[in-house]
Amino acid sequence: MDHRPGYAIVIADAHDPEGNPHPLAPRSVLAAQIERCRAVGVDPVVATELEFYLCTPDWEPVQHHIQYSSVTDGLALEPVLHAMREALLGAGIEVESSNAEYGPGQIEINAGPADAMTTADNTAVFKSIVKQVAVQHGLRATFMPKPWAEQSGSGMHVHTSLVDDGGANTFADSDGAPNELMRAWLGGIVDHASALTLLGSPTSNGPKRIRPYTFAPTHIHWGLDNRTVLARCVVEAGSPANRVEFRSAGSDANPYLIIAGVLAAGVDGLERGVDPGPMSEGDMYTNPGDCVALPTDLAGVIEAYDGSPLAEQLGKTFSASYASIARAEVALAAEHSPEPDEVTDWERARFIEHC
Repeated sequence: MDHRPGYAIVIADAHDPEGNPHPLAPRSVLAAQIERCRAVGVDPVVATELEFYLCTPDWEPVQHHIQYSSVTDGLALEPVLHAMREALLGAGIEVESSNAEYGPGQIEINAGPADAMTTADNTAVFKSIVKQVAVQHGLRATFMPKPWAEQSGSGMHVHTSLVDDGGANTFADSDGAPNELMRAWLGGIVDHASALTLLGSPTSNGPKRIRPYTFAPTHIHWGLDNRTVLARCVVEAGSPANRVEFRSAGSDANPYLIIAGVLAAGVDGLERGVDPGPMSEGDMYTNPGDCVALPTDLAGVIEAYDGSPLAEQLGKTFSASYASIARAEVALAAEHSPEPDEVTDWERARFIEHC
C-alpha cells in the first residue's frame, strides 16, 4: 500500500469445518451468484460509484456550502483528494474521476469496472484507503448514508454489464433502448428491487435517504439518462460501456452483498425472460405514476426481503441471519431514534465513524 509502506491487506474466503464455502460469508454469497451468471453463458462486469463526506476530526462537514462538480471550489480539498487517488492507484484500483457532490464536503471518486469479485474486493479496500488518507490529512471520512437530515445522502451506485466468452459486452448493440438480453437483466433488477433495498440499506439510517429530491430513487422504475429513476440504462450504439446502473443502495452497503443481490436479480431476469415494463421519462419524484414505492424505513425494508424469492436465491441460512440482524436494528432505532425523518446524535455516534 503506497499510503502505508510495509502494510498489506489480505482478503480471504471463509469455509465451514467440512471445507465448504461458509453460507454466512459475503464472499461466498457473491461467488454463488457469479457462478449462476456463468451457468447461463455470461460473466458480469461491475463498477461501484461511491459518495462520502469529508469531515473535521469532530465530525463536522469540512465545508458549509454546496458547489456541485465545481472546478474551482474543490481546490481547497485537492491535497487530500489527490492523495486518495494516488493511494487508490497504488493499491491497483483504477481511478476514473473525482468531483464534489451535492452536499457540503461531499465527494465522489469513481473507480473503473472489473469482474464482480474484484470490484467487491476493491470497494472494501477503497473505503479503507479513503478513511486512512483522510486521517493522515487531519480529517475524517464517513460513508454513513444519511449523516444529516437536511443534507444529501451518500449512495453506492452499482453498474453492471455482461460479457460473453470472447469478452465482448453483450449489451453493446443496444441503440437508444436496451437489447433483448439487457431488457431481461434489467427486468430482473426491477422485479426484485424492493427486496434489494435491505442489501442496499441494512441499517435504520439507510432508508432515510429514500426521500424525494435526495438523488436516491423513491419508486421502482427505469429509464435512460435520468437521475430520478432506480435503474438507469446506458444504451449508446456499439458502445462497450453500455450498462445498467442500480441507483438505490447507500454507501454503507456491504459491497459483496449488494453486488450479489444485483447479480441474483439480473440472472433471474435472464432465466425467466422478465420484461422490465415501460420506460419512465421526466421527473419521477414528482410524477411516479403507478410505479411501486420503495419501503422507506427499516421495518418495511425487512418485510420486503424476508421470505422473498431473492432471499431464497441468496441462501436461506444467510437470509435468515441477515434479516435477524436487521430486526435487532429496528428495535434499537425504535428506542433511540424513533422519528423517521430525523437523524439523531445516537445514529451519528453509532454509524458515522464505522460506516
